[in-house]
Amino acid sequence: MYPIRVGMKTQTELNGKIFILRILEGNKAFANHPCYSCQCESFSSNIEESPTKAISSLYQKIFQTSTKISGSLAMGYDDNTILKELLQDIEFRPYSILVEKFSIMIYGLGVSAREGWMRAGFEFISSFIYVISKKRCVVVQKFSDNKSIIEIWHENKKIS
Repeated sequence: MYPIRVGMKTQTELNGKIFILRILEGNKAFANHPCYSCQCESFSSNIEESPTKAISSLYQKIFQTSTKISGSLAMGYDDNTILKELLQDIEFRPYSILVEKFSIMIYGLGVSAREGWMRAGFEFISSFIYVISKKRCVVVQKFSDNKSIIEIWHENKKIS
C-alpha cells in the first residue's frame, strides 16, 4: 500500500513531455476517497478514480496511442526517497491481512498506554469487499467501547 495525501503532486517525464499528476478529494463513488487528475502542457485529464486511468487517458489523448502508464510509478512509489518523505510523521499505517479468500483492511486502531502492545488499544476499524445478492459491497466492522458495529455499504449508501 502506498501513502497518499490530498493535494500531493508528482511530476514525471514521458516521451519528452512533463506530466503532473495530482491527488484530489472526492471521487464519483465515495466523497471522502481520493481522485486523480493529470496535466501536460495545456491538456488535462478528466478526474479519475485511479492514477493509472488519469495519466493513461491523457497520454493516449496526446500521443494517439493505446499505451497504458502505471500510475503508481508515475506517482514515484518506486522511489524510496519519496516514500520516506510521505511516511514522515505518520504514526499508523493501514495494513491488510489475508484470511482465506478475504483481504481485510485494518485502517484504524485504538491507543493505549500499554507498552507491551506497542501502545495499541482495544478499538479497531476494518473492512473487506464481499458480494451480497450479486452486489459488490464493502463490509465495515468497528469495535469500540466493548461494542461491535457492522455496516454494509453499496454504491456509497449504507444498506445495513
